[in-house]
Amino acid sequence: MVLVARLDDGETHDATDLHAVTPTPIQGQGVTDQRDCWAGFSISSPVGSVETRASCAGKVHFVLAEHPAVTTAARNAELGPNEFSYLSPKPERSIKNRTNLRVQMQVIASN
Repeated sequence: MVLVARLDDGETHDATDLHAVTPTPIQGQGVTDQRDCWAGFSISSPVGSVETRASCAGKVHFVLAEHPAVTTAARNAELGPNEFSYLSPKPERSIKNRTNLRVQMQVIASN
């Protein structure tokens, strides 16, 4: 699986910035469209780093927020098909000084 991620720092991050971790299903994160294939990634960028998870089926949006006041409904309102938002449960792992940082991942190839 090859993923690219675009952060709102304006840069595209590829496999050099995406480090695979143990694949884990996402549960209890407001995700209604459970998929068969999940993978976890550590995303590094010039504005910081955060551990999060991605579906390996289709395009996925992550909204990483410092402040949990951002509601699931507000985040999901901007999402399209095969997308969902993920609010980091650990603000200290969120990218610092960024609320509603959007990380867009898209599967461009898979094994």
